[in-house]
Amino acid sequence: MSDCTESVTQLLAQLEQARRIAVDLENENARLTLEGATLRAKTLREAADDISALPQDYECDPGRGDAADLLRSMADAAVEEAPTHARAAIVAERDNQIIAWLVKKAREYRATGSQQHAQQADAIEQLASKIRRGAVRPPTDGGGAA
Repeated sequence: MSDCTESVTQLLAQLEQARRIAVDLENENARLTLEGATLRAKTLREAADDISALPQDYECDPGRGDAADLLRSMADAAVEEAPTHARAAIVAERDNQIIAWLVKKAREYRATGSQQHAQQADAIEQLASKIRRGAVRPPTDGGGAA
């Protein structure tokens, strides 16, 4: 196997390891985000129940029922929206970290002045460009490539 092929193979192995770590972190962050949203929803529902349990006083508190309904709808929205927003932010951050790492490696290869390393740097920069444009989407299920 040529030096170029070995270097690319090593880089791909490092990238795969980084991807696995990123997926694990992404899943843990999404779990914690969902857990926080569930706790927030529970607190909002409890507050709505407490408001509903108060005796009705139409003269002093005409909007009490609306407040309980609003809190319940906020609780529903918190649970529905949390995983989607958290996952999108995590994926974007992961992609940015991978791109930064690839660009750094390309610079290191190019700095050697070797023609072979310059070609490897070009290939690495192309991969970073594809990830930046969204042309490469690694699997997010924690498994291998499809």
